[in-house]
Parts: sequence; structure tokens; C-alpha cells
Amino acid sequence: MYGVRLYNGLIGLKGQVHKIGDAEFIIKEIILEEEKDWSKGTFKTLSPVVVERPGFYEDNPKLIYAIPIEEDFKEVLLENIQRRFKAIKGYEPKIKVFSPVFKHFKEELIRHYGGYIRAFLGRFSIITDNPQILEFVYQYGLGLRTGQGFGYLEVC
Repeated sequence: MYGVRLYNGLIGLKGQVHKIGDAEFIIKEIILEEEKDWSKGTFKTLSPVVVERPGFYEDNPKLIYAIPIEEDFKEVLLENIQRRFKAIKGYEPKIKVFSPVFKHFKEELIRHYGGYIRAFLGRFSIITDNPQILEFVYQYGLGLRTGQGFGYLEVC
């Protein structure tokens, strides 16, 4: 609703002369970005991605956090996505097919609030039968601690 009001307000300002300080400008054109095609999801990380195993309360980052080369990574990543999706959207996503495919990645050990977080950076694709998952991951970030700056992605 906010977006529609903003767009309509800008349309109302189109063609008029506006002043900010000594500068004058005219809004000539307003272009809306096209929606992304969510049938495929190839991403590049813009900040480290944190994938946390549920139920680990030890101080060892290698046990708490998962990275792509580990055997349980796919299941842990899917669990993180489903948990966040339900918390944010209010319902569980339906996913039958889920497979992250990494082109390359680099492990990072990050000092964070007096402790350490294990994360990764890289390029990857997510193959899934639910395009909502790809859109969610892009809009809300991948993994956990996205509110602290982790997990930001760029669509490739």
C-alpha cells in the first residue's frame, strides 16, 4: 500500500519544477523495476551467510554453524529458511525440491559480540519447486542474523 501511495505521489509531481535549496529539478520520468524471474535462483553473497544448526549450545563455532562442504548443510539451510519463512510470513512454505548448488565459496570466521561466528561467502544457485522461497531468500536474506547485516544477496 505504501509503495502504491509513493508511486501515485511521484506521478503527481511529474513535470513540475521543484526546488531544494538553490537547485531546481523536474521529474521527467518514473520507471518501475521489472519483477524478477523466480524460476531460477542464482545468487552472489554481499555479506557473510550464517547457517546455524538447531539445538547446539556449545561454544565451538564449527559445531554450531554449517558451511556448504558439510554433509548436513542442505538440511540445516532448509530448516533455517523454513523457520524464518514461518516467523515472517506466518505459514509454512510447501517445498518438495530443494537443492543448493555452489559454484564456489569461502569460509569466514567472524568475531561478533565477543564470540565467533562461522559463515561463508560465494556464488550459488538454489533449485526448488517453490519460487516463493527464492523471492523470500532474496528479499529477507539467507540464513540467520540477517538483521545484524549477515546473509545479503545479489541476484546474478
